[in-house]
Amino acid sequence: MSETSSPHQRLVTLLLLLLCCGLSAAIYIGAREPMTSASVAAPVSPAAPAPASDSGPIFVMPPLSSFADVLARPLFSETRRRPKAGSASDDKPADFTLVGIVISPTERHALLSHGTPAQLAHVAVGQSIDGWTVTAIEPSRVLLAQGGRETEIGTGKKPVEPAKPAPPPPHYAIGTEPIANGGD
Repeated sequence: MSETSSPHQRLVTLLLLLLCCGLSAAIYIGAREPMTSASVAAPVSPAAPAPASDSGPIFVMPPLSSFADVLARPLFSETRRRPKAGSASDDKPADFTLVGIVISPTERHALLSHGTPAQLAHVAVGQSIDGWTVTAIEPSRVLLAQGGRETEIGTGKKPVEPAKPAPPPPHYAIGTEPIANGGD
């Protein structure tokens, strides 16, 4: 059985096809024209003077150094107040996180996450990271120094002890061993 379409369905299909073609043409033409300040009509308030020329930008971004106060007072902190000078947060570099420590008989290395966005750094004793020098790497912490200040970044976990060797299997007299797997 074949379905036959009515003239009404053909007309709707034709109109939808023409609409799609028209929209495609409008998108193509709009994408080919470069976007200029003259092509974008912005509402101008009556009190604002008209720009003298179109050669310069209307808005100029201030330098990033002017945003230092915003970075010092994080948006989502509970109080969003200026940090007090000499607070306890100055003693510890807050942006370091100890990811892991590898200790071998000849070397000691640590993996630290630091910065925003977070970056991983592989460090050894004596190396510097963000102005801090690694002074010691121990099984559960890394000691850092900067100027006269010292701090430690720890895992918060106890060091992992080496695995103890498995006890030897029990010794059975001949003929008294346990039967395994049904003992055929």
